Amino acid sequence: MASNSNTKRTCILHHCPSAKRPRIDEGDFWFCDRIKVSKFAYVWKIENFNYFNGETISPIFTNEKSNDIKWQLAITKIGKIVILKLKLVCCDQCQVKFKFRGSMENRSGQTCSNIGKDNLYTAVAKDVFIFPRPIEIEEDSQEDPTDDNLSVRCEICVIDDVIDMPLNDFSINSHDEADLFQNMGKLLESGKFSDVTLMVSGQELKAHKNILSMRSEVFAAMFEHQTMAENKSNCVDINDLDHTVVREMLTFIYTNQAPNVEEMPMDLFVAADKYSLKRLKLMCEIILNRELTCDTALTILILADRHNSEILKLRTIHFIKTNLDAVMTSKDWHTMTARYPQLIEEIQNYNGCVERN
Repeated sequence: MASNSNTKRTCILHHCPSAKRPRIDEGDFWFCDRIKVSKFAYVWKIENFNYFNGETISPIFTNEKSNDIKWQLAITKIGKIVILKLKLVCCDQCQVKFKFRGSMENRSGQTCSNIGKDNLYTAVAKDVFIFPRPIEIEEDSQEDPTDDNLSVRCEICVIDDVIDMPLNDFSINSHDEADLFQNMGKLLESGKFSDVTLMVSGQELKAHKNILSMRSEVFAAMFEHQTMAENKSNCVDINDLDHTVVREMLTFIYTNQAPNVEEMPMDLFVAADKYSLKRLKLMCEIILNRELTCDTALTILILADRHNSEILKLRTIHFIKTNLDAVMTSKDWHTMTARYPQLIEEIQNYNGCVERN
């Protein structure tokens, strides 16, 4: 239930009071606009629970929408006393902040124990949490004692601070993968066996339909149907991107690297979005985020909004809000207020915890 807009609430992650409306409000838990919440549930069924002592572990499980964080449950049983454990098996972050709630149900569906509290926990990979104390489980008096299943239900709520999220490492880990991309790069340079031409600013770039289609769903759709003009003519006209940008994009498609991305992050960002090259787009986002200044922030905000980059947009708005006085004196502020009033409104309404510079 949302809190009254005149009531000050404290962001549970940053401990900062705010009189604005909460974006996410769960009872006593309130999160500011910097926070991205991912919630999922998992059910672990243990058969013939009364017939063993010691410890048993669940399969490793994860959130289907974000499988980079993996979890595992364990139960230790000593007589009629059980202890539930939760393990963070691995993650792609330095640490994970989360809430945990769980329950145990007997074969009749009756809840025999509620587990966990509304605390905010911080974990690193391999950490194990015990929730919260030994609990006595009553045996069911049924005619068939072998039909003795226990279901453990848990709900995990992962809480990410978008502003402090670590940036991805784009290095190629596999030697085989590196060799493959190196050979594909040589194929691009030689132009051998090319079957399509990209025409950019009157200049030709030779390429291969199968490689373009494999790396970009936009190119795949273009070459999939015989009736498409590009497929019939074996020529793709690109009129809205510079030749050097398309050349760098092709280098990425063939080699998985963009050696000149630092020199053209905005233009490559636009190209990556147009041709659905998610990894290249994210590489550009990282550079643009790093290059945020009071002079560049408004331009980057417009770009992020236009090309549906939610994380970059939120980071940029947070930067602007933190440095609002300096940004408002920049040469682009008056143009921004006249042409993009909806973005100005989003900046004004941003309710992330900030420390004004």
